[in-house]
Amino acid sequence: MNDDVRKELISYYKWVVSLAIFVTTVVISLVSAIKNIHITEVGKAGLLLLLLSIFLNWVLIKRLVTMLIVAGTPAENKGLIHKIFEDGGGNIKWYALAQNLSFVGGILLVFYSLFIQL
Repeated sequence: MNDDVRKELISYYKWVVSLAIFVTTVVISLVSAIKNIHITEVGKAGLLLLLLSIFLNWVLIKRLVTMLIVAGTPAENKGLIHKIFEDGGGNIKWYALAQNLSFVGGILLVFYSLFIQL
């Protein structure tokens, strides 16, 4: 993976997690501030999806950051852990897809749960 692409992906995933944390904070603040709004089951599912998105984001950034370290290790020093890490590079696409879907689904469910209460 190109170093510029890796940096762009890290920047993108940091932005997504910042937005997920912002939405979660705003929803909890609104529910705390306005007495007739509460977190419905749909809202709880949305918040759970946002938390899943944050966790998957952590996994993705961790993998992207350590990818450079693993790739820079000399061939004679590479062991089983390096082999497992390099062979699992395709998992990044699945983590990214799951992270993006859980983020979008979480946002939609949270907004829907607030919208039906207004």
